[in-house]
Amino acid sequence: MDDRKKNIYDYCGCEDTIIPFVWRGAFIAKICGIEIPDDMNFICMSEKEYNEFASEQYSDALAHLLIMYGSGFIGYENARDLSKDAAKYSEEIYAAERFIIRQSEKDEKEQVTQELVEKIFLCTVNSKKYPEMQTVTFDIAQRLCEGPYTVIRNGFVFVKDVGFYTLLVNVGESMGCFHADKLSVYTGNQCMSGISAENIEKELFPPKEEKDEKERSGEKKKAEKKEEKFPELPFLLNLVNICYIQDIYGKPYSVEFIAYAKANNIPFDDNFAREYDRYVREQKLRVTVSATAKKRNICGEPANWFDYCTTKYLDKKIVIDEAYDLTEQIDLFGKVNKEIKLNDEFLIDTALNGFIEEHTLTDNTVIEVTFCGKKYLYLFKINGNEKIPLESEKFRRIPFDYNNVWTTVMEWSRSKLIQKKGNEIVVPESEMEKIAEPDREYAKRMIEEQYSLKKSDNRMLQKLSELKSYAKSQMDLKEQQAALKKERKKGIQEDNNK
Repeated sequence: MDDRKKNIYDYCGCEDTIIPFVWRGAFIAKICGIEIPDDMNFICMSEKEYNEFASEQYSDALAHLLIMYGSGFIGYENARDLSKDAAKYSEEIYAAERFIIRQSEKDEKEQVTQELVEKIFLCTVNSKKYPEMQTVTFDIAQRLCEGPYTVIRNGFVFVKDVGFYTLLVNVGESMGCFHADKLSVYTGNQCMSGISAENIEKELFPPKEEKDEKERSGEKKKAEKKEEKFPELPFLLNLVNICYIQDIYGKPYSVEFIAYAKANNIPFDDNFAREYDRYVREQKLRVTVSATAKKRNICGEPANWFDYCTTKYLDKKIVIDEAYDLTEQIDLFGKVNKEIKLNDEFLIDTALNGFIEEHTLTDNTVIEVTFCGKKYLYLFKINGNEKIPLESEKFRRIPFDYNNVWTTVMEWSRSKLIQKKGNEIVVPESEMEKIAEPDREYAKRMIEEQYSLKKSDNRMLQKLSELKSYAKSQMDLKEQQAALKKERKKGIQEDNNK
């Protein structure tokens, strides 16, 4: 019998594989007088499992991975699969360990389960393994694992809410599926095939079977896990995007903002929700309202810009100003209840009503609301506080050749060809034929309006730029408001005197 004791280096002299380093760690513990406490529970490998690891290249990451296995935070199969590339996933392994250590400092009721830690860890590994996926940190993966709309299965993130899933498809988020162990990327309608609330429930939350819980003497319980069935559903690829989209899901204009964020390179990060708030305030809660009073009655019905605009007579031509009499920007922030489900119609109506309440408008005032770059036009009727929608393009399109009509009417006036016969104002038929037939009715109204102004003011024919409806020349909207208020006040005083 050979009583010669073996040398330490017979076990740890070679440093090519994991086993010599395992021995080295054991010897260091022995040399330092460290023994495993009796109250320590951990999982031990079987001889077969041990031998499967024996030929793996040593790395510090692999040593940490083995500790995670021994402490029950990763199953043997997953540890074995990762052992070959442990160094490649060192950042993910260390991040998981840091999380586990932080968890150990909390009360047991506040700690995340070992199963959940493994799901989160495998998600971070897969996000690095597949180039089609966005790489995520342990913290982001944890938020996806514990999120209200997502779950992790087999290290991949699936959507458990059909509404949230539909939103992601609508905003262009791609999905992934495996075919013959190869990851395929789905987009658009491909992602919606077979998706329903029932199917999601069936694939992600199958009925659970009760497990026998067998304790091993002196060892931590080694769970006999059945291999998790891979859900037959598309899984998420842009994990970072989805993490932050969850924060604004269900809020007004969230879909619009996500598309806006992508188009304007707004990053999906911790500032994403604040950017959403800013977008809603600047793009949705700031509304521009303009108004202009009717100044002449040339075009008749329907309302037309020519009867409302301000004009100038320059170089024998009429120059039409595009501006309204009054323009005001209304900030609805703080004026709308955040609990109300906001929409375009509600915000436009709120801004419009607020403008009308703050200003004394004349009958038939035209109001334009500019909301998110779009213009909405209304004809305001004092009676009944009615707001009649107008078509902006039709309103702005002047229906006659106003410069030609104006020049011709002025020539008739200078030549004294305009005459009053009874209650009618007429010009010779031969002269009227100089104007295109569709424009003649506008010429007649122009003559009638000028005659009305001349008669009431005893003034010479007015330039068209000075014409105001109902014989009130050169009075802008604010002056009309002041005059109307004055009349109302006068009426109240007279009633009091009576």
